[in-house]
Amino acid sequence: MSDRTFSIGDRVQVSANCWNERLRGAVGVVSTKPELSANRMDDLILWIEFDPWIPAADGHPIEAAEVDAADLDPA
Repeated sequence: MSDRTFSIGDRVQVSANCWNERLRGAVGVVSTKPELSANRMDDLILWIEFDPWIPAADGHPIEAAEVDAADLDPA
């Protein structure tokens, strides 16, 4: 369980401990989760909009993702 608290608009960086290696080191802003998010009611999973977007192997950039608050640091 995370003891970190973030709010909408906070700038964050994904930690090196994140399970998803593509997201590690990415910087973004905590944003409102999409309505269809399976984790909509889970306060420990946050929607991060990345700035800059993360390059992906398939050529489509990763614009945003759900990330566990335990895997985030203030940026």
